[in-house]
Amino acid sequence: MSWRAPVGPWTGVDDRRMPPPAASGQPDRRQQRPDAECRIPRLVSKSGSIPPSSGTAYPVGHARLSGMPRRPPAVRAPGERAPSEPPLLVVAAAVLDDLAGPTRLLAARRRAPAALAGGWELPGGKVEPGEQPTAALVRELAEELAVDIELGAQLSGPDAHGGWPIDLPGRAGSLLVWTAVVSGGGIPTAGADHDALRWLTRTELTDVAWLPADHAPVALVGRLLHDPGVVGGTVAG
Repeated sequence: MSWRAPVGPWTGVDDRRMPPPAASGQPDRRQQRPDAECRIPRLVSKSGSIPPSSGTAYPVGHARLSGMPRRPPAVRAPGERAPSEPPLLVVAAAVLDDLAGPTRLLAARRRAPAALAGGWELPGGKVEPGEQPTAALVRELAEELAVDIELGAQLSGPDAHGGWPIDLPGRAGSLLVWTAVVSGGGIPTAGADHDALRWLTRTELTDVAWLPADHAPVALVGRLLHDPGVVGGTVAG
């Protein structure tokens, strides 16, 4: 086992336990058996005390012998978030019947997974690595509802990304929401992720069981339906 030179208050080496040099003319057994066990020199402070034994954490400034046990790295529990991991971006569309004077909002009922089945939401999905949020939203609506959309204003949420914080398995997320209308005369159709679609007026928004992540943005959309004049700019929520 090797040792490092003392630092801080440790000023010398107590060699009282080190074997003496071999007598003149006799072979040195330490040279004959380089792998032989030998005593490790003790670090001695000015006061004559010795440092803590192996396995005890040394105060700042103490020397440390190589090979001594080190504290194992922290291991996160399954699903525990890394402290510096950025939130995953999720996009959703508040599909309206008209951007200038909206009177109805499109709601979609989840088919899967089991934990979300039966809940109503604003359609959308996750942003893929390297993808812009708006491009992701256009892609998701084409996949989920088989329609092309025209985006309106982004609804402004309280987090740093302009969205609403949401909990995802093992990671924090941010839900970004835009108003939108169906373009090209398409008719939204429920796909693999949803089993029902419904147009809701402002007074009907509470008739369905919205998923928890959608409560805040849907409430803000209700204000748009109540006062269409604020549509067309970013709305603070």
